[in-house]
Amino acid sequence: MAGGARHDLLDVRLLGWLENRFIWGGRPAHELVAVHVGRLDDARVLGRDDLGVIPGTDSTAHWVPTDRLLAGPWPLYPDALPPLLRVWLDEAALTTA
Repeated sequence: MAGGARHDLLDVRLLGWLENRFIWGGRPAHELVAVHVGRLDDARVLGRDDLGVIPGTDSTAHWVPTDRLLAGPWPLYPDALPPLLRVWLDEAALTTA
């Protein structure tokens, strides 16, 4: 986070496990991905476009709402992640309706 700000995650729960088989550097690779959902202690952070540089990298973190993320144009990996997120969004819509 920019300026060294830290935020706590609340109501974190495991959404599911995904298995990902892929080719990396011309060789078969494999990973298990634990997908969690939750919320930040300060929702105002989500309105910021630039969340700062990711420690140890030159990459900048950005918040993208889940519905916009699923609409593209960004690729999401593993391939089973978009359907899992859609189910989660549908469940969330039912509990808030």
